[in-house]
Amino acid sequence: MALEPVAVRIKLDTVACYHSGELGSAEPYMWTAFFKIDGDTVSVDDTLTLQGTATVFGSLGDHGDLGPGGVNDGDTVSIPAGLGDWSTTVTPIPVPSLSTSVAGVVGCVVVLLEQDDTSDEAVAAGHAALNEALQSALDDLIPTLNINHQSPTDADIQALTDKVGAQVQDAISNNVSVWDWLTAFGNMDDKIGTAVFYQSQTALCRAPVWGFALDQLWEDSGEWRLSGHMGAVIDELEVSCIHKPEGRDDAHHIDTLGGTVFGVDWRLSNMEVIRAIQGGFPFFVTGGDGSRSQLVVEKHWISTENPTGLFLATTRDASKADNLLSLPTCGPLS
Repeated sequence: MALEPVAVRIKLDTVACYHSGELGSAEPYMWTAFFKIDGDTVSVDDTLTLQGTATVFGSLGDHGDLGPGGVNDGDTVSIPAGLGDWSTTVTPIPVPSLSTSVAGVVGCVVVLLEQDDTSDEAVAAGHAALNEALQSALDDLIPTLNINHQSPTDADIQALTDKVGAQVQDAISNNVSVWDWLTAFGNMDDKIGTAVFYQSQTALCRAPVWGFALDQLWEDSGEWRLSGHMGAVIDELEVSCIHKPEGRDDAHHIDTLGGTVFGVDWRLSNMEVIRAIQGGFPFFVTGGDGSRSQLVVEKHWISTENPTGLFLATTRDASKADNLLSLPTCGPLS
């Protein structure tokens, strides 16, 4: 099945201050930039190498963007939506010579800083440099990728992070005059840390319910933790295959359920599906006659094999067959 465009949401939730690193209250602020490398602006040429440019969205944010007032040890700050909440659609990257496509990549760069006496003008220049540096770094990265390596590696991302961080630091330094530095007694704003988060659209579809937690701990200037989430926007999932232990025909012993979403195969364990349904996420099954039924969680006796007593069933429909047990066996992920 061909890959399909995927709606994705990245949400940065909070910054927790375990230790501010300051004598008094700290004044953290944040820059964010979101990006994607996908079929909107990138394709694969006849040598099977990626060509094109990245899409970069730089959010607003400078001094005071995490709210007025000081932050003390033990405080947690909510990140405003305009700074940390981005939705986009990731489009598969076409490979015309093979009449196929490969997965796009989506992510974000976060720079957390602490305000001291750097001027607003210098900070604005640094923020602009973040967006420019990210665009440049990603555009340089794209031609190094090919169909066997279409997603950045950890080493690629580390090199990107280093380049972005260095250019941001240079931009701030270049826009701070000697007089500004002297009158501030050298007390320039501190960079608490930089982080890059990214996932391919394939990975996002293979984590269809909960997506990926974003977590970054910085300990160079105090101790701070960033938390958030990235995931494909999926309203419900159709279960189209199951797996049972060898020799078990009863529904109570289904151990894996699976299907395909946006052209990507997914698999979840029986208990993962149960937890998802209990949390309000819907699953459904389509019977051989076209009838549709929802998956529900029911309970029977507790046993050694099933210590919770919970099992999956389908709501009653017009079909006489057991919609769940009638599904084919899940094959390997493609």
